[in-house]
Amino acid sequence: DELRDALKRGGLKMVYQPQVDQHGTLVGVEALMRWHSAERGAVPPTVFVPLAEACGLGAQIGRFALDQAFADSRRWPGVQVAVNVSPVQLQDLDFLAEVETLLDTHGVSAADLELEITEGVFLENNPVVQANLRGLRKLGFQLALDDFGAGHAGFGYLTHFQVDKIKIDRSFVTPLGLRADAAPIIRAIADLSDALGVKVLAEG
Repeated sequence: DELRDALKRGGLKMVYQPQVDQHGTLVGVEALMRWHSAERGAVPPTVFVPLAEACGLGAQIGRFALDQAFADSRRWPGVQVAVNVSPVQLQDLDFLAEVETLLDTHGVSAADLELEITEGVFLENNPVVQANLRGLRKLGFQLALDDFGAGHAGFGYLTHFQVDKIKIDRSFVTPLGLRADAAPIIRAIADLSDALGVKVLAEG
C-alpha cells in the first residue's frame, strides 16, 4: 500500500547517471528510479522493483519510468537518455501503442532514447515480446542488453537478436586493477562487440 501511495503522490523520482566515452565526454545519461519512503527511508530499487512486480504494480512502475525519462530527455538535446524496460512491459500487447503515445505527448524522438532490456527477455522467446522489440526498433529506439555476462547471456544472442549496445555487468568492471584477469576479460568482450558492430559500455 505504501508503494502504491508513492506512485500516486509522487514519492518516486528519477535520477540520472552520466555515461562518458574514453575521453571523458558525456555521451548519454541513464535513468535510475529512486524511492525515499517516509517510514523506511531510502529503499533500493533491488527491493522495491521486485515488490512492485509481485504486487501487480510492475506495469505502472515501468510506465512512470518511461514517462519521466521521456519528459526529462528534453532537458538534454543531443544527449541520449537510457531507461530500463521490464519483461512485464514487453509482454503487454498494448505496449507499443503506449510508447508511441508517450513520444507524442512529450514531443521527443525515439532516436534520442535507448531502451535497456535484460537477457531474460531473450530466454523466454515470447512472440509478443519479440514483436514489441521489432516494433521498438522500427520506431527508431536504440536497444541495449543490460548486465551482460551476469547470467546466461552470450554472444550467440547478439547474432540472433538485434541490439545496439551491450552493458558489461559491474561484477566484471569492479575487479579492474585488483585482479590480473579483469582487464583481459573486458578487452575480449570489447573486441568481440566491435567485430559485431555493437557498442559496449562498462557499468560503473
